[in-house]
Amino acid sequence: KFEKFHLLLPELRRATIPQHQVERIEQPWFLASIERLRLLTDRFIPKATPTDVWLPGQSVHMKDVSAYLATLEQGLSEIRSKSTQSVCAVKCHPKEDNKQLLAGLASLRVMRYPSWLPAELLLHRFDPCCAIRTGLSTFILSSTIVSPGRRIMLDSSVDPQYSEQLKSW
Repeated sequence: KFEKFHLLLPELRRATIPQHQVERIEQPWFLASIERLRLLTDRFIPKATPTDVWLPGQSVHMKDVSAYLATLEQGLSEIRSKSTQSVCAVKCHPKEDNKQLLAGLASLRVMRYPSWLPAELLLHRFDPCCAIRTGLSTFILSSTIVSPGRRIMLDSSVDPQYSEQLKSW
């Protein structure tokens, strides 16, 4: 059992977390911790600057891994047909262990980020206009703190109800 829950955005918490046990993580604290951690983790990040990044959700939440991979491959083809300068990258969920998904991603011509590395620690290496595609993740909540004005595209796995709420937030 947790005595306290430390959250960036307490108003967007799970219904099972009682408000009286919530402590807000202040934005300056979060930014300072990212700056410090980057000093340690930057050596694990590929040097290329991506123009397009996919942050797939965990495969246990995917209806069809094959369909996801096909959609990703189609997206890569479209991007590359528009620009030969495109650098596409993927970062899996830290708990991802689906062999079909991992093998499918390994067969694609994309830059791979270490799955254990939080996406917030990668953001400073992305092109300023980098298109980021993701499902409903903590990264979409923290990305506006780390990089205000950054545009994030929610994939089709996100319930439209949540998508509308996040747009207004």
